[in-house]
Amino acid sequence: MERQSDHSSTLNGYPVAAIADGAFYNCLGLTSLTISNGVTSIGGDAFGSCYDLTSVTIPNSVTNIGNLEFECCQALTSVTIPAASPALAMLSSLSVTN
Repeated sequence: MERQSDHSSTLNGYPVAAIADGAFYNCLGLTSLTISNGVTSIGGDAFGSCYDLTSVTIPNSVTNIGNLEFECCQALTSVTIPAASPALAMLSSLSVTN
């Protein structure tokens, strides 16, 4: 089963400002993720061991990214970040480990 996630900026009517440490850890079948504008922080290892994850889109609103956020994401081939995004500097040394 292939799953995609468009991480909404609200959950049950409450604003979502952050993705917690390990929030999607080992989320098997997750193939792509678009984080909504308004999310400002992505916790460490948030997407670790998401072996099927191939693409991630991060908006300008993200200003903090934890460590090892894409650890063991062997299929990850695309991370899209706007050129003016503060997240771009944080991911400039991105390495995907197996």
